[in-house]
Amino acid sequence: MRVRSFAWLVAAICAACGAFAWTCGAQKQAASASDAKAANASDSSSPQASVLAGRRIYASSCAACHGLDGHGGERAPDILARVELQRMSEADIARVIRAGIPAKRMPAFAGTLEPAQIRDAASYLHSLMHGSGSMQVAGDPAAGKTVFFGRAACGDCHMVNGAGGFLAADLSVYGRLRSASEIREAILDPAKVSDRGMRLVKVTTRDGVEISGIARNEDNFSLQVQSSDGAFHLLMKSDLGKVEFSPQPMMPADYAQKLSARELDDVISFLMRAAEANAKAVPRASHSKHPDDEN
Repeated sequence: MRVRSFAWLVAAICAACGAFAWTCGAQKQAASASDAKAANASDSSSPQASVLAGRRIYASSCAACHGLDGHGGERAPDILARVELQRMSEADIARVIRAGIPAKRMPAFAGTLEPAQIRDAASYLHSLMHGSGSMQVAGDPAAGKTVFFGRAACGDCHMVNGAGGFLAADLSVYGRLRSASEIREAILDPAKVSDRGMRLVKVTTRDGVEISGIARNEDNFSLQVQSSDGAFHLLMKSDLGKVEFSPQPMMPADYAQKLSARELDDVISFLMRAAEANAKAVPRASHSKHPDDEN
């Protein structure tokens, strides 16, 4: 009887443990499935997720003609500063992307992009034209402007709304779609996000003249340098005695030590506010045209 009772007890314990383990596993699996479903629903329904996805699609499918910033290139015009396009809804933009404009040599993307990708690209373009709608950041734009053009010396190279330097990118619309964290990363870790094509160079001619600035263009025979005053210098390599390219990023890497957290917030706020204001500033049109008339 003792052996039978002991065997029964062991069997009962094993059965209980197995049932408990199955219950926990089922609950964990159900919770994981629920979390994944919620995450997917959040990703697919988030306007910001759609805009960011559209940004990648634009870069791979549209930027070659319209430019990375949407302000046009050699093969296609500026698509941000046109009143006709700014009046279009996301659905209107999606239709243009889907069908193209054959008369203007814009291809139709219905055969190369999925419907969801076209919607995301349209969402991104609409955000570029009208602002992302998420421009709030803890900081004082007025104080940020003072820091930007003052002790941070950002304005020595960068321009905002016509004020500032010529050497680096114009930041008037830089914060239009970028989040505060993206702008902060660009300031604090310039080596990670800087344009590798922007190279600081110091040249010395055979006559002993020194010119420092940004190397804008270079071929086998010449080098074009833009100095800090905005002037371009086209130099023949045969006339140069020494050419020194800086291995460091053009942008200083010490802002984490140079600026306080509050000052960083202020600068970020200034850039985002400037972008927001520029997005709302719709230029006046002398006459109205259908969007298909200009591409």
